[in-house]
Amino acid sequence: MRCSQNLARCAFLAAMLASSPAFAADDISSGGTVETDLYTAEESPPAALLDGDEKTHFAQHRLHDADWRVRFPKPATLESVRLVQGWKDWSQALRLRLESADGSTVELTLTPGIRDVQTFPVSFPNPTAFVDVYVVEAQPSTDGKGWGGFAEMTFLGTPAGVDFKAPTIASIQVQRHGDTSATVSWTTDEPATTQLRYSTESDSALTTPPDLTPKTVHSVKLDTSSPLRGRIELRSADANGNRAQVYHDAFVTIDTSFQYGTGGWSFQNGGKWLPAHEVFEQDGVPHAFTQAWIGGEGWKQWFDAKGVADMKAAGITPEVIHYFFGDPVLSDVQARRDAFLADIDALAEVLSASGVGSQTIVTLEPEYNQGEVATWDGWNDLMIEAIDRLHAKAGAKVGLLPGDWDIAHVVPTSMGRAAARADFVAFQEMRASTRDDPKDAQEVVDKAIRFSHYLSRKFLRPVRWGYVMVSDYGAWEGLQRDVVIELCERHQELVDSGVVAVSWMSYLDHPGADGYFGAAEARKGLKYADNTPKPAFAVWKECLLHGASWVGTGQPPPGAADLEDGAGCSCGTAGNRLSWSFAWIGVIIAALARRLHRTRAASCKAF
Repeated sequence: MRCSQNLARCAFLAAMLASSPAFAADDISSGGTVETDLYTAEESPPAALLDGDEKTHFAQHRLHDADWRVRFPKPATLESVRLVQGWKDWSQALRLRLESADGSTVELTLTPGIRDVQTFPVSFPNPTAFVDVYVVEAQPSTDGKGWGGFAEMTFLGTPAGVDFKAPTIASIQVQRHGDTSATVSWTTDEPATTQLRYSTESDSALTTPPDLTPKTVHSVKLDTSSPLRGRIELRSADANGNRAQVYHDAFVTIDTSFQYGTGGWSFQNGGKWLPAHEVFEQDGVPHAFTQAWIGGEGWKQWFDAKGVADMKAAGITPEVIHYFFGDPVLSDVQARRDAFLADIDALAEVLSASGVGSQTIVTLEPEYNQGEVATWDGWNDLMIEAIDRLHAKAGAKVGLLPGDWDIAHVVPTSMGRAAARADFVAFQEMRASTRDDPKDAQEVVDKAIRFSHYLSRKFLRPVRWGYVMVSDYGAWEGLQRDVVIELCERHQELVDSGVVAVSWMSYLDHPGADGYFGAAEARKGLKYADNTPKPAFAVWKECLLHGASWVGTGQPPPGAADLEDGAGCSCGTAGNRLSWSFAWIGVIIAALARRLHRTRAASCKAF
């Protein structure tokens, strides 16, 4: 069994399955795990955080704001932590905050530039099953590569017991006293501590002081200077430091029932253009929303208030992907700020005139996090201005959409403040044979779930997959179908990661389309340009109608016959077309891979 090194929170599974060497009784971190949602160097997974090996020590982009959960083999009473800094030209931590299961914290001030062992006392009031490690301050790297990390992090203490079961949280109640005040209460099935994470329009992640008095009935009063918004996280830890943590949509401002949608406002069918809702109805596909891409010149000629109203009247929520700057360059963003906001005002007017503006969704500036813009705090101010105008003039639900490549985890810099004002956060995942290997496409769902969990817990906002896409260009029809299969089968993991909506980027192919993926841009759809279905479409439709109905039946998912008929299957180099017999082998291998993946995912829980 192997965990993907890009899925950092699973990186220690192999070590857990191996025979554990003998270790000193006071080294309570040996045999433990390290979990993180952030990207790490493939050659240096988070497991290296505990091994003390200078050749493999933990490496991560932008050490500042990095976080990990170090989970112990048994709950323990901690005494100290032993740390060794990473390479001298890497970013090195200056201050750490350690947090135990009950919410108690200890702050450490480290010395940079040395490779000596630095030992600090760690005295928490109660035992704990894990420690969350946050890098509060770090010095920048000097090699220009941005890496940072530790060569060693070892916790010393005394095991506290063999109880591994966390309390059960139930009877959650939220009583609002106004826009800035509320009382949150819940119960636990055993005495436990009390703490709450929440957010406002000004700050997307706040934490109440922990109440360490064990109790079974819990209550927290919130009084804030800014309106309460987003999700809350309820936390209760028992006497051994096993913590239950439950998310609740207490102050969320959008519908959080899980929804599927697709890109496309209208489609050419039989020689004429039909609105998306008519095509969906003909196909019997129950999409909850559909997306129109607009921004800059030209969109006002075809996107109007009547079209928005008609789409909503047909039972399809209109979503606008507002794409103004293209691939943003900081100087261009600064020069065209007023033109961007004028375009936002024009959009707000159309949505308001539709009469259903409050029931529309606007996703701002997809894939903005490139170049200097990615680390520019001023992006927050521009997005807040756009969000406020769309809220005030149209009542629309508005969110931000970075790309999926936040390897340097700079999203907190460029949209941390704006996310607090947003109704949701979003991102995209796209792969194609013109740019990627099959392995890259096979990891789409896995990586998206990881990033969803990060965005959800970081900003306490619902997460929308603004668009996901694997082009079938280059005989990737089978691979495209496999991705949709995995997407459907892992539905519960999506929900558990805070995802409320998934959109496939394009319903139909668009001949002549061009862009980042070259020729593959024309083959993004679930159906061909002539409206005939691809193998992936059969899975998509069944998933929307009945979920992963094939699981446990012994039958392959839908669309296998289409592959047998010659649609092809991607099981290696892009461009190969396999016979129907090899397609069946691909189906079997894919099923086994998904089974293995689900087993792996169940063993690697993100924090």
